[in-house]
Amino acid sequence: MGVLLVASGIGEVLEPFLDGVEGNEATLGAHHGVTLFGVYTILQALTKLTDGVKDVGEGLEKLRDRGGEVEPSNGQGG
Repeated sequence: MGVLLVASGIGEVLEPFLDGVEGNEATLGAHHGVTLFGVYTILQALTKLTDGVKDVGEGLEKLRDRGGEVEPSNGQGG
């Protein structure tokens, strides 16, 4: 979602910015907020992704320590 927000916002931000530079004008609009929110969403997703990769790595390490044996599940989940 964040990537789509940033992608759609970049065009909306760059066009008025480039026009404003030529005319010495600066305007802020909703598209600037949408783009910033998209960047924020991407950064949140990256932190969750790195946490997930770390958890998978720890799980694989535990599996290697037990010789690949998997404990039976009680069906309760996580």
